[in-house]
Amino acid sequence: MMDRIAQAIANAEAHLISLQNSEGHWEGHLSSSALSTATAIVALHTVDALAHERYISAGARWLIDNQNADGGWGDTPLSKSNLSTTLLCWSALKKIAPERPQTIELCESWIRGQVGSLAPAEIASAVVRRYGKDKTFSVPILMHCTICGTMGENAWAGVLPLPFELAAFPRAWFGALGLPVVSYALP
Repeated sequence: MMDRIAQAIANAEAHLISLQNSEGHWEGHLSSSALSTATAIVALHTVDALAHERYISAGARWLIDNQNADGGWGDTPLSKSNLSTTLLCWSALKKIAPERPQTIELCESWIRGQVGSLAPAEIASAVVRRYGKDKTFSVPILMHCTICGTMGENAWAGVLPLPFELAAFPRAWFGALGLPVVSYALP
């Protein structure tokens, strides 16, 4: 039995190594996801907007082209709009492509329909309500919105702190500590 397991591991390792490029690393691609595209273009813009202009523009174009008819975005181009992904896309486009007012206005209309307004406190409350005690989703979403400037002037005061000290515990302990399954995001 152990020989078969060792052989399976060796086969998997050989296959992974065969997929490396000539420089010795793997190349990947972002999934067709509005969430990943929005976060990626903001990250690239933050690191070096000029150096990554081509990718940032392509990502913004992809978001615009894949906006749902109702004004929001879902997790995939085939998904119905949801608040989290829509907030990430709205914030990214407000920061990176403000010259697209029709896209942004349609999105803001969708957000108003879900939250009641664009008031930062109401948006933050809606996000926190959506995820409850699990901050591993609500905090990054609100941080992204804050970085992009869509949460107002004193936005950082409204972003809940993550319990980063819990990242020191082994993953296997998370259940015993009462942390939600998605707490892998803590580190």
